[in-house]
Amino acid sequence: MASHLVPIASSGDADTADVAVVPWDHDTRPEVRGALGGTVFQLAEIHGRGDPGIGTLDRGRLTAGILQGREVRVVYDSSRASVGRVYGLLLTALRLALYERGASLLHAACLGDGKRSFLLVGPRGAGKTRLVLGLLNRGWSYLADDKVVLTNGAALPFEPWIGIRDWHLDALPWLPGRLPRAARSGRTPHRRALRRHLRAWGERRLPKRLAGPWRQRFNRVVNVPVAEMFPHAPQPASARIDAIVHLRSGRVPRAGELNRREAIRRVSLLQRIASQDWYPLPDLLAIAVGHPIASHEPELLAGEFAPDVAGAEIEVAEDADVEAMESLLALTPPALDNGGGGREAAPP
Repeated sequence: MASHLVPIASSGDADTADVAVVPWDHDTRPEVRGALGGTVFQLAEIHGRGDPGIGTLDRGRLTAGILQGREVRVVYDSSRASVGRVYGLLLTALRLALYERGASLLHAACLGDGKRSFLLVGPRGAGKTRLVLGLLNRGWSYLADDKVVLTNGAALPFEPWIGIRDWHLDALPWLPGRLPRAARSGRTPHRRALRRHLRAWGERRLPKRLAGPWRQRFNRVVNVPVAEMFPHAPQPASARIDAIVHLRSGRVPRAGELNRREAIRRVSLLQRIASQDWYPLPDLLAIAVGHPIASHEPELLAGEFAPDVAGAEIEVAEDADVEAMESLLALTPPALDNGGGGREAAPP
């Protein structure tokens, strides 16, 4: 699939892309047809150059939107739209374009132990990234930490980096030594402790509408390429999923088996939780432009996994060491017919 970030006068590139990201000017600004409400953002039905879509409003003014035509276009006001809002719309646009190709974009991690490949899912804060970092440090192969493309039973990488936050450095004492010099800037123990103190102060003292932005300001993330932190970790181009593992917080590390149907149902539900700010968009697009992703996505997701994929639920204790978690993953039931594998999939 071709996904292009195109500058304002690159209509040629946009004509050949599945997804185009273009700023608008006075002549190409979409027309707002009617408000649709919304949860985190105020949403509206829009129309631009003959194509319908959904836009986000800021104090009643259109700032960005998705238009569904020959390709999916993310359009935005370069003077008002935030990078975060455009990125959220871009992820939704990629989900729509991947759906047309029979694929899915998931919030999940994917790793291999040399024998099997595991899709790790769970709500934010369940410890996926900490576990991924720990397993990579023990020689596992890497495919994804936060987002992965799933197609024909194979997982494909989406981002070549891992987002490192202060608490990852606090929880994994060896991690600072893995970071390249540029990523270590401002990450000394003293600076991390100061940011923790400021976050806690804001959560206690500020009203709710200000506490969130304050917390984000002192919750820095640095995207570090996996190849720079773990140069010897294999990074396959794709991997067949042998097991779906649902991670959840718990007091004692332990594992339980899930049947295939329940494991896939949890993958679907966790996608809504992970993207709750943006998940109304596919539903609204189904109403505004007749896009079928909202009603067909669960069935599509079920068809993406092999009939013999295994399922497990693992409770992750906050102080659990990676060796214990690795042992629990080893207890995940093997695939029914193929005896595991962890094999690289043929390119879709």
